[in-house]
Amino acid sequence: MRNIDRLEQLWHNLVLIFPSAKDVSGAVVACNPEIPMNLFNHAADISVNEDEADKLLNKVAKYFVSKASPHVCFRVSPLTHPSSFSSFLEDHGFMKEG
Repeated sequence: MRNIDRLEQLWHNLVLIFPSAKDVSGAVVACNPEIPMNLFNHAADISVNEDEADKLLNKVAKYFVSKASPHVCFRVSPLTHPSSFSSFLEDHGFMKEG
């Protein structure tokens, strides 16, 4: 197993530890508005077809809104699919951070 695969698996398992974490089919989402840190409030493990990216964005946004979260955050990695997802998010008003 490659190091990047192991790191992704670690992040996946870490996110699912939290009671508010949920698999939304295409991403794993953690939303803890009371802890205002991206580590505890993001969607990760993104894997959808390019034509399903819009649907996933809507699902994740609805989940964050249902939890009264002040923001929506995605963590993309070299294993994110589609590879254009980062650009897709920027086209929809998201900004890149570190």
